[in-house]
Parts: sequence; C-alpha cells; structure tokens
Amino acid sequence: MKLPEIMFALSGGVWRLQRCWPSLDDSLPPAVKRIIVEATPMHGDRSRRHAALLSVNPLLPEEAQWLRLHPYGQDAALPALTGHLQHALRDDPSAVVVAHRRGKRAVIRSVHGFIKVLRPGKAPALVHRQACAARYYGGHAVLAALLQHDDAALITAPLAGRTLAELGNDPSLDDGGLAGCWFAFGSMMRRCQRELPADWCGLPQHRLEDEWRIVDDWLMRMMLSGQVPPERVLVLHQRSQQLCGALAGEGVVPLSLLHRDLHDKQVLFTPDGPALLDFDTLALGDAALDLGNVLAHLRLRAYQHAWCSGLEPSLSFTRFRLARQALLNGWAPDEASMARANLFTELSWIRLTGVYQWRPAWQKMAKHMVQADDHQGL
Repeated sequence: MKLPEIMFALSGGVWRLQRCWPSLDDSLPPAVKRIIVEATPMHGDRSRRHAALLSVNPLLPEEAQWLRLHPYGQDAALPALTGHLQHALRDDPSAVVVAHRRGKRAVIRSVHGFIKVLRPGKAPALVHRQACAARYYGGHAVLAALLQHDDAALITAPLAGRTLAELGNDPSLDDGGLAGCWFAFGSMMRRCQRELPADWCGLPQHRLEDEWRIVDDWLMRMMLSGQVPPERVLVLHQRSQQLCGALAGEGVVPLSLLHRDLHDKQVLFTPDGPALLDFDTLALGDAALDLGNVLAHLRLRAYQHAWCSGLEPSLSFTRFRLARQALLNGWAPDEASMARANLFTELSWIRLTGVYQWRPAWQKMAKHMVQADDHQGL
C-alpha cells in the first residue's frame, strides 16, 4: 500500500485526516516512518481537532502499522493545553480545540477569543512577533488585540468576520463582490509595504536558500508518498532549481516584512476592514514571496472549488481569475516585483503539490496538481 492509503486505512473510516506532517528520518536514503496527524471525527462534533501520531513502514503489512490518537485536548509536550481548555469550557461550553499539531501547538476558540498554546518557553517569541506585526501593519490592517500571555500561551481577542477563503466559497457573493474583497486586501498590503533595515525589530531574515530548502523537503516527501512517478518529481526538483536560479539572478532586493504564510485563510474581513491573522513565521525578506504565496493559494482554491462543486474547471476558474486580477490591481506591484512574484508563485505551487499528496481527502485533486504546468494565472 502507498503511504496515504495506509493512513486512510488506519483511520478506519472513523476519523477524517485533515492535515499531515510527515517526518523525514536520518537514514540514507531518507524515509517517512512517523507522521504527525490532525484529525476530526467523521461523526459527532467535526469542529474538534484531535492530534495523532502515525507509525508507518510501507515494507511491513498493514497490521504492523499503528495510529496513536491523543485524548482530546491533551498533549504531553503542551502541558498548558488541558488547563486552558478546561478554563475556557467553564466560561464558554462551546469552546473547542480548532487546531492541534502534536508536540508543537494547539489553538482553542471560544467566544472570548483565541488561545494559542505552545511548548513551555515558546510564547515570548510569538508575543514579540505580534508586537512587530502591530508596528508594521498597524494603521492599515485590523489585528486581534493581545489580551494575555505567559511563557506557554497567548490569548487574543475575537474578531468578527469571514476569511477570504470562506467568501470565495459563498455562492451568494457574486464575482464582483468577491473581487472587491480581494482588491481591498491587495490595497491594504500595498499601503503597508516599505523597505526595512536588516536589524528591524530583531527579526530573522528569510533568504531564498531558506525557501528552496523548504520546497526541496516537500519534494522529498512527495517522492516518498508513492503517489507521484519519480521522473515527475525529478522534473519538479529541476524546475525549482531553475526558479531559484532566476530569483537569485535578480540580485539584492529591498527587505520588507514577510508574513511567510500569507493566504486567503489568514485574511479576515471584519466590519472595520481586512484583518491579518497568525504571525508565527514573521521574518524579513522579499515581499514578492508573500504575493507569490497568495497567488499560489488562490490557484489552489480554484482547483478545490471545481473539485468540490463538480463545476467545469473553466467555470470555477473564471471566478478566481477575476479575484486574482482584483488582488493585483489593489497590490499594484511594479514590473520587477511582479516578475519575482510569478517565480515565487510557481515555487509555492510546487511546495503545495507536495503538501497535498499527504492529505487523503485531496488525493485525486493532488494528482492533477502534479501535472499542472501553467503557473502564470489560474
């Protein structure tokens, strides 16, 4: 069995595997034998996120594989999680763990706000990034207020609204309305952008080689998934090298603040305007990377929308193509920035293709993603 098929079999039809983080071991050649999983129940409260660890070895029979599901709201590496969840449930019985990456972080949503729980000692760095985000985006974007924090958790105020991703899936919002939202987001990002010194806010720099290393790791995971022919993975690997070579050939570019995980689920439309979410990966770098990542995710949503709705891709893509143009009209990158953003878009698409090989619900769509060659637009 291929690894994603093993993952699905181990879930027993009881759990829906939402997100997966396959770990590469130190063997030569590398192998995936442990996978961190975020799952939701197929029946019952599907908003609850459970963390699990999958132990797999494709060379062994299925009965030798195992999945260890953590009790809901528990994680030995996140000792503050249980207490925060219990406290949140006392104040709000509808409080729920909406994200949980085993051993790294969990997020609790309640009517009073969001509680992000981390490993002990990790929260201060995130609090610092929140302050940097407020300093850079403040005055242009809506940001959730930081209400409370300690060394293992931070609590932010709730924000009313819907994400760009949710708006894109709302059939009651016509194409023009969706395009208007994307234009507003692009305009907000344009107003925020400015050149920064290398020591700004004490943030690390995210260089081109850092991005390439991330993409290359996901290409290795793609190879090990067994879902993609090795020769196709090699083509994508060579293409990623070409893209990085072209970006390096652009020379030194001004430093800006990078979100590094900017996409339509990180942009919330509130009554006060667009809001940005999650600053865990904040760094300094080329602003074209953020734009490229947004464009790659917009293309991904077009694929997902067509796949889920059963629409002809051309019909689904028209809606998202209009959104893309509205985003660029608002963002208004200059010619050089747009050229780099197009390169980063393709690089991000290659990474996303690797990520989605490990999401069983999207396996069939992921096969189409692997073969897609038109990266300039949708």
